[in-house]
Amino acid sequence: MATLIEIKTNFVELAKKYAGQWVAIHPATHEVVASGSTAKEAFDLAKQAGVEDPIITSVTDDYGAYVPCLIA
Repeated sequence: MATLIEIKTNFVELAKKYAGQWVAIHPATHEVVASGSTAKEAFDLAKQAGVEDPIITSVTDDYGAYVPCLIA
């Protein structure tokens, strides 16, 4: 069964710091807990940091008309 988690995130600020990377977001605090060049790397680093079920998303340097959707 899927769980809906709504997160309001400033993707412009994420793009400034994590452009071109994958990030792992803590599902309770909505903070970036890890980043990497692949989704697996970000996921593995988040797990090592003790985050059991991180939310993984890619961060682009230009969102244009793109609206990000995070799926946990």
